[in-house]
Amino acid sequence: MKTDSDFKGLAHIAVFCRDLEESLRFYTEKLDFEKTYETVVNEDQEPEGFFPARYVLVERGTCLIELLQPHDSGNVNAGVRGSVDHFALEVRNLDRVFARMKDEGLVEKDAKVDFFPKLLNGMKSFTVHGPSGEQIELLEYL
Repeated sequence: MKTDSDFKGLAHIAVFCRDLEESLRFYTEKLDFEKTYETVVNEDQEPEGFFPARYVLVERGTCLIELLQPHDSGNVNAGVRGSVDHFALEVRNLDRVFARMKDEGLVEKDAKVDFFPKLLNGMKSFTVHGPSGEQIELLEYL
């Protein structure tokens, strides 16, 4: 295993939900997860499409799952592949990783690092796509 890598491992899995309360009950009551965080992302945005989105983080051991209910939950394809929106990898020195991936052509030319000062006590991230189109969020907690 490389010891000098900036990549630390899986940070979380995000799951789109049609009914956040139902999903939260399932994960906490059936799978013994604990709700550790809740917010509304882009709360001040005029409702349209995905935003504002309800967001809950549940944890069990080292497993973190983001439960996301978009404003228009009719767009969630429940019960079919695709309900998992993305997975995230935690990295050190996100700016260095971003620059490297941009140099390698993995990041769109106009892409930027997003900064979320209120989400999970502050984080920054960007997204790349894998060879099959899967979304991979690279993030650094601040």
